[in-house]
Amino acid sequence: MSEEEHESSHEHKEHTHKKKIKLKKIQMWQIATGVLGLLLIISILTHGFGPACAGGAGAQLSGQEAGDKVVSYINDQGGAATLESVEDKGNLYNLKLMVSGREFDSYVTKDGSLLFPQGIDLTGTTEAPAQTSSEEFPKTAKPKVDLFIMTYCPYGIQAQQGLYPVMKLLGDDAEINIKWVPYIMHGLEEIDENNRQYCIQKEQKSKYVDYVECFVGSKDAEACGEEAGIDEDKVEACIEEADEEFQITEDYEAKDTWLSGRFPIYRVDKEEADSLGVRGSPTMFINGVQYGGARTPEAYKTAICNAFEEPPEECGEALSATGAAASGGCGG
Repeated sequence: MSEEEHESSHEHKEHTHKKKIKLKKIQMWQIATGVLGLLLIISILTHGFGPACAGGAGAQLSGQEAGDKVVSYINDQGGAATLESVEDKGNLYNLKLMVSGREFDSYVTKDGSLLFPQGIDLTGTTEAPAQTSSEEFPKTAKPKVDLFIMTYCPYGIQAQQGLYPVMKLLGDDAEINIKWVPYIMHGLEEIDENNRQYCIQKEQKSKYVDYVECFVGSKDAEACGEEAGIDEDKVEACIEEADEEFQITEDYEAKDTWLSGRFPIYRVDKEEADSLGVRGSPTMFINGVQYGGARTPEAYKTAICNAFEEPPEECGEALSATGAAASGGCGG
């Protein structure tokens, strides 16, 4: 399989100055942990975990078979992994892996084609200190921020919730846009909501944040549209135009073109997403450089404000360092 979500939760750090200094003292086991996470994610770029899949994509494996497949893949790449336990989680298997003396809590689809290195619970909130990202972003007069998501991906929703306070704070000082991962993992309802949010942002951007802040909580598009004062006639006209321009319905109906036979193509931002190497939800870029820090308002604000040539005074305002937790992976 060539495309899916590379989603992992990040530690949220508070008080940026102090934490950046501590990054220089990172321990070797932390580096190894990061490398393992990348290894696990990279594994899904090569048609699952390579040609060893007995049944191919779509053939359900037992929990033990799926776990053994993951372990074999890691060990083939030079790791030292053992499978501690497997638990059925509905559409996924939860794997407890021991790798080089450290335990990892990961998830794999039942056909063995997608591995999610980590999952966290969306039922609560997480108190954590803010930004740990060490990227250096090019400085511009007006930073350009692009967040690629899927509207029904819990990780994407988490990222949206963290970014909205920054959008409100900075307003037109920064160019912040929500964009779309070029395939669909959550069915027709995700296509419909992607279309709707694309059009609200395009035609009625000043109302977009209010709409989505309502929608991520209730999933009631009609009620949230009314609450945000959305002009539904404009939305419907825009969706019709987008459907024709980006052949959205055509791609949904052409199942022989779906990625791995399961994920419809979604072309609205596909050209840009492909050029940037976007594979999963969420993926964010600040002035063309991928962001890898925490998903809290304060972390996002700090990173974006660091990309200004001359930061506006709003950058001095403290935002929440608390982020909503995300649940599971986006392949379920």
